[in-house]
Amino acid sequence: MNTTKVLVVYHFFPHYRKGVIEEMLKSEEAEYFFAASDTAEVIAPSIKAYIPENNYSKLIIKKVFRGLYWLSNIDNAIKDINPSVIIFLGDMNCLNAWISAIRWRIYGKRVLFWAHGWNKDNEKFLKSKIRNLFFKIPQQILLYGRRARKIAVNHGFDPKKIYVIYNSLDYYNQVEIRKNTSREAANQFLLSKFPEFDSNNGLILCSSRLTASKRFDLVIQAIANIDPSLRPALLIIGDGEEMENLRNSAGKYNVKTYFFGACYDENELSRCFLVADVLVSPGNVGLSAMHAMVYGLPVITHADRNKQMPETESVIDGKTGLLYDEGDVDSLRDAIYKMLSFPEEVKEKMRTNCVNVIDSYFNPYFQVKKINLAVSGQAEYEDVSDSLEIDFIK
Repeated sequence: MNTTKVLVVYHFFPHYRKGVIEEMLKSEEAEYFFAASDTAEVIAPSIKAYIPENNYSKLIIKKVFRGLYWLSNIDNAIKDINPSVIIFLGDMNCLNAWISAIRWRIYGKRVLFWAHGWNKDNEKFLKSKIRNLFFKIPQQILLYGRRARKIAVNHGFDPKKIYVIYNSLDYYNQVEIRKNTSREAANQFLLSKFPEFDSNNGLILCSSRLTASKRFDLVIQAIANIDPSLRPALLIIGDGEEMENLRNSAGKYNVKTYFFGACYDENELSRCFLVADVLVSPGNVGLSAMHAMVYGLPVITHADRNKQMPETESVIDGKTGLLYDEGDVDSLRDAIYKMLSFPEEVKEKMRTNCVNVIDSYFNPYFQVKKINLAVSGQAEYEDVSDSLEIDFIK
């Protein structure tokens, strides 16, 4: 049986693309090939690159000017594989997405962009015009979120040619851990790491590289504004330039804080997610929302969609988490206190909702299903809407 050959071109594949790439390699509806650098060192040194085990061609990233870069060896990969469809990373800083995509479209290849697309509905005039021009290059667009698609449609793009594929992590491994790890076992793990560990008043989790933009200082201040007899503990996973400031702030405000440090071991990370009561991301929230929800952990983040990442669509106020007013310590405190005060029945419903959202949308199987839909040339079937379509537990 002849299947459509598809080449996916990226600058590099982040380690969290492993799940969706493996799912693409298993697809019977199309034959996928991959071209990317084997390292992220040139443009994103803090990210570990993933190299597909099969159907892989190596590219070289070359910096051009400021954030602009060029990927060498694309033409050779395309000539060797001779795909009928090419999916380019839709990054405006990648010169190939402008030049190579136009060139190969002229040569008769069907070109798709895989991109964030549109994050803001109030983007400055000139930048908005450039963005819209850029996304007219491909015949079809793969986006991470519904909001981006809605903004694109408002700019005149055809909704049938814009596909929402969402995002995913190491989903199958995470589900296996979720099924086989109890909350009690996870709690014992944290006791082994921190002999003084105490989460009797609840446990707030923050997980990210520790930078000022993440605003974890707001979490410490918000917890400090809760009555001491009801004050939850805080667990921070990650490392970075804000570590010392956060340690000092926790001491200053007398907030019981456990600093886990940087961690990339899913077995250890899963224990932290399973023990916590809520993940709090005061700045924007991206992949960490999916990471939390796959383990049934609700998320608190801010409500300004123009300053958020696509994955924030998984945080549905009152269903899979809570939203607060950006930068407002009192609003964040109220959200944390409300989450901890919910009856156990409500908490269990929220945990179930979180798992349902990931199992329904944010996983490699669903991503590849939608990518295959685009590759086949069929129209996107989802409504133009900001909200996810899922039956939540009432």
